Amino acid sequence: MHSAALTSSCRRMLLQVHSSAPCCSPSACLQVSRLQVAELVTAALVNPELAANKCLELVAETSAPAASLAELLDSLPTEITKEEQEQLAEVEAEARAELAAAQAALREAQEAVAISADKLAELNDALKEAK
Repeated sequence: MHSAALTSSCRRMLLQVHSSAPCCSPSACLQVSRLQVAELVTAALVNPELAANKCLELVAETSAPAASLAELLDSLPTEITKEEQEQLAEVEAEARAELAAAQAALREAQEAVAISADKLAELNDALKEAK
């Protein structure tokens, strides 16, 4: 399994690359392998509490210090906390309730306008007959 390290300011996971062959170009040495991505996904699935609400950018470097993927996931800051999610859910529920109330008030107003239009038409007809 490959080792990995983190630079927390960028929320990057730096995966340590072990290479026995010399690199032809710098970009060839610094590619994140499919195996490294698979290992990270596996670590996230095995440790969902560590991976929840985290956004990662994987970067391979030969100079990255060794650390387990679980340690890296644990050290990353979450994008949003559980409490913030709950607060947002409450705000969303309140907004949906307000929207439903406003839509109901709009329907009532539209019905009142329709009734008023019918009444106005009746009064106009009565006025024409009276003349």
